[in-house]
Amino acid sequence: MKNFNNKGYFSTAEFAELVGVTKHTLFHYDKTGVFSPEIRLDNDYRLYSYTQIDAFLVISALKELGMSLKEIKNYLDKRNPQDLILLLEEKEKEMEEKIHKLSQMKKHISTKARLTRESLTIQENYIFTTVEEEQWMLVTNIMEAEDSRDVGILISNHIANCKNQGLLTPSSIGHIIKIEDVKAGDYLNYSYFFTNINHAEEGKQVHLKEAGRYLNIIHKNGFFSTSTAYKSLLEYAKENNLPLDSYFYENVILDELSVKSYEDYTLKICIKILD
Repeated sequence: MKNFNNKGYFSTAEFAELVGVTKHTLFHYDKTGVFSPEIRLDNDYRLYSYTQIDAFLVISALKELGMSLKEIKNYLDKRNPQDLILLLEEKEKEMEEKIHKLSQMKKHISTKARLTRESLTIQENYIFTTVEEEQWMLVTNIMEAEDSRDVGILISNHIANCKNQGLLTPSSIGHIIKIEDVKAGDYLNYSYFFTNINHAEEGKQVHLKEAGRYLNIIHKNGFFSTSTAYKSLLEYAKENNLPLDSYFYENVILDELSVKSYEDYTLKICIKILD
């Protein structure tokens, strides 16, 4: 285009500054056909008009909704009010799902912080009782695991199951072990992995930790040295004539987010007192 007066138009750098992006973004949008300059001179010099600002803001809004440039181009090529309604309804649903996930993450972070603070105030091997509400758990049966490789696979499957259910837990995976195994000195013969859930749902393998009074102990040397903690709990229960339920629960309080190794984990071990 010869003898063109570009007064009133913006160069690529100027327009990029107006809309808050880089020149490279505009070049990329032009290359993909999503957003092109109003005028392209013979020397490939690009010029943009103020009337294109609204169009660019629309593209930015669609990107904020999570659309790819390809999706944006396809939509813009055939845009109409009906398609806009469908698009916005779809994005509204997606945003509601994201808000739910963010809410779960916020709860996860808050609970993790609370548990970490509490762990710093409780003395190791201190035995105490609590009154707890019922708690449903999503569980994975590990009684058939033959070696550590099987255990690793079951841990992976449990984590995948939790993710598929949209679950976040403020601690690492917990363990359930039968009291008869503990009494027999088999302190690592776990029956289940567990993750706390809000309620039982059909089709899930779940376990109910019943409401009631629980006997607890804090253990700060990981999973492989819990024998002293279990012996202390059993001895305390015997001395105080406390009948105990069928399962111990191992809850991880401090994991590798706050300690250096698996052997340094802090656990809260508890069991229901049969009143």
